[in-house]
Amino acid sequence: RRWKFPEPEGDHWHFDFPFTVASHGVLGLYVFLNNYFESYKEESIGTFYADKVRLGDFEGEHGRGYVLHLTVWLAPFDMGVSQEVELKAVPTQDEGITVIELDITRLSGDVSSWKRLNRGFLTELRKQFLIWRTVPQSVKDEYTEEGKQYLEALHTEGRMAHLGSEG
Repeated sequence: RRWKFPEPEGDHWHFDFPFTVASHGVLGLYVFLNNYFESYKEESIGTFYADKVRLGDFEGEHGRGYVLHLTVWLAPFDMGVSQEVELKAVPTQDEGITVIELDITRLSGDVSSWKRLNRGFLTELRKQFLIWRTVPQSVKDEYTEEGKQYLEALHTEGRMAHLGSEG
């Protein structure tokens, strides 16, 4: 079954990603995704190049949520398509369920290429959510613990830091 994206409004795309996540595992998932995007900081490998990957948290109406911000250049890179991406994990009123909101803002490249190339990017992102479902619980717990330590240090130091090699 093929997922149909809504149309963007100008240079901005906002929609719910077609996954819900158990709230107790969201922080671990976001550390997993952070590490995935960090691995795409090497130039011209894969379907995209990522930079300025940042993990944060926020207090939402229904509990603690998490957010990943990054800048992405989409392949083929000679098309010049770049964008800001924000993946926001938002707790819902349904206890234990978190929705994933996706905000994408086009920075460069023509609109038709931006829309077309995002299909590959979003397919790769969807694969990561599917892979997460297969990760053993003990490993998920390790990712969650890494995220807790990172966010505690982030709040204690009062600065925006990066997980992984830069954090």
